[in-house]
Amino acid sequence: MPWFQRMAKYLLLCIPNGSIPKTYPYLRDLSHVAKPLLFQGHFLHHPQSGQGVFTMEMLRHFMLFRRDVTVLLWWSTKKEQEQLQATCAELGVTNMLGCRLPSFLPLRLRLLYWEMLWIPWQLAMHRGSVYFSPTVHPMLWHTKALDMHMVLHDAFQFTEKAYLRGWTRKLYNVLLRRTIRHQRIRLHTVSKTSADAIKTALDIRKPICIAGNGIDHLQKVEPEAWTSLHKELQLEKPYILYQGGYDERKNVRTLIELFPLVREAIPTVQLVLCGNALHASPLYGDPKQWAKEPGVHITGFVTRARLRRLFADAALVVSPTRAEGFNIVIGEALMEGVTVVASDIAVHRELWGNHALLTDFSQKKASADLLIAVLQGNIQGTPLSAEEKRVLSWEHQAGQILATLV
Repeated sequence: MPWFQRMAKYLLLCIPNGSIPKTYPYLRDLSHVAKPLLFQGHFLHHPQSGQGVFTMEMLRHFMLFRRDVTVLLWWSTKKEQEQLQATCAELGVTNMLGCRLPSFLPLRLRLLYWEMLWIPWQLAMHRGSVYFSPTVHPMLWHTKALDMHMVLHDAFQFTEKAYLRGWTRKLYNVLLRRTIRHQRIRLHTVSKTSADAIKTALDIRKPICIAGNGIDHLQKVEPEAWTSLHKELQLEKPYILYQGGYDERKNVRTLIELFPLVREAIPTVQLVLCGNALHASPLYGDPKQWAKEPGVHITGFVTRARLRRLFADAALVVSPTRAEGFNIVIGEALMEGVTVVASDIAVHRELWGNHALLTDFSQKKASADLLIAVLQGNIQGTPLSAEEKRVLSWEHQAGQILATLV
């Protein structure tokens, strides 16, 4: 009997936006499930962000095999609603359910309402559907009669939500623990460090399957020509590349503070900050505050072709983050053969300790000296072997993810 027929009558898959597009070819049995598909995709109108690209690709995969996809969305402005409707029309999605969360409400209240009330209510209204989402929604224990089966991927992020502070985080975690205990849920995350963090934060005893992310998607993209990037950004080599978000967890401020020490030794070096805030909220930070710093370039969101060029020509990639579940950026840099200097935290030691150069970024002088040594060619990281690249491919990881469903 196929695996999907052995599963509960209500299937809930929680897999991150980045995983499903590459995993889906291995989950094509879902095309035979005689149940409608529900899909969460708020980031459809962020096509330049990784989440936007992945979400749209995920929907395109669904639409190849199924036409009865209902997309669950939220928006704050009329313009956002129009952008979402246009994207759905482009992808051929005819069923769109959504709610407007007024922009005058704090972001945390908007997202808490979406995750804790609106989504569970929609699931209760759509019994028997298959639901795809990159997150877990507390209060699903209210619908335990639906006999859910859940696969949760990269759950570490749900214990470190940037918009949850104080009592809101405590409430979220209490409800999340109750959800996990009341449902037939299979947990899946991307590293042992992440699994340990989940068990500690949520005080759960369930086993957690571990399978990492695939990180070879950029290799399928032709890099943008250096001349166009150089002309538009006025960027010169050598440069240090940071790619990611700007919340406090990412620790970019420390990188900015130690960068002048690097420029004292190598005045021509530049720092490229690639990425942007997904929401206009101080909780996510704004990289523009550092635009006037000498030698600092702000790119905002970039295309995958430009991102690959930035990786390929970087003197080194830096990741000073304080906490991660996997850190796909390090993997992308190593795939390009670029030396990585990263924070000395548990998950980096577990996954990347044999390849990246690790340092304690709270020791700014020592960290700056390490960056200088790499730029001067005195030290470099260990490149990935062919076998390690194969293991980090989406094809390999998709097989591992599928194995957790059987």
